[in-house]
Amino acid sequence: MITKKGEVKDATVKAGGGSYRTGYAGASGETPVKDGGVAGAVRYSDSAGWLLSAKDERRVSGSLNQRAEDAGLSMASHYKDWSLSGLYAGSRRRVLGLIPWWPSDPENMTKGMFDAGYKHAITEDWSAGANVTYNYSRLDSPSTGSIAANTDGTSVLTEATIQGSPLRDVNVVLGGSGDFQEFVNDPVGTHASQTWWNSYAQADYRPVSRLKLIGGCSTTRRRSPPPIILRATARS
Repeated sequence: MITKKGEVKDATVKAGGGSYRTGYAGASGETPVKDGGVAGAVRYSDSAGWLLSAKDERRVSGSLNQRAEDAGLSMASHYKDWSLSGLYAGSRRRVLGLIPWWPSDPENMTKGMFDAGYKHAITEDWSAGANVTYNYSRLDSPSTGSIAANTDGTSVLTEATIQGSPLRDVNVVLGGSGDFQEFVNDPVGTHASQTWWNSYAQADYRPVSRLKLIGGCSTTRRRSPPPIILRATARS
């Protein structure tokens, strides 16, 4: 388990460029409010890319500049014991595809994340928390015969933990999580899902100032129903 807390930083704006006509710009900042704060960042980059010349599966010659565009937006906020964070990112690239075939369409990738959390101090030595996280991704990739090899994936992760110090120089963490994942793949149209359940415990003890002993255990279970074929189509 890894826990992090963002640092409060002043507003910044950056821009620059590089080889292959690459340019980028971004901005970030944070606004404190009573018992909390809101932070955000945005970034965009574009590169003309290098020239690719090749023959495809039919021995047809072609060329393209492997241009790459990326854009992203993120935010994080907290108020008392509550926290909210999110991310949206997209990229567009000129590629030849997994199976070389001229002409080739751009490859598009979209990702998103949203997380809601709660952490409460029960006593001076003990605290409890919970998070719900939603993840989304989609890949549109060119394939043979103008068929886009589209892949969609979603995940809903829930986790609850309790941590504290029952004795001097002893710390413990107890928790559990559940993760539901779902996938859809084109052009075959395979629909699959799986659910993971996990519980864990960890403790550390510091007998002397320069020595820390750490131990733990975990158990994981997975439920994975057989995939469903939604459709099977092809276009020439």
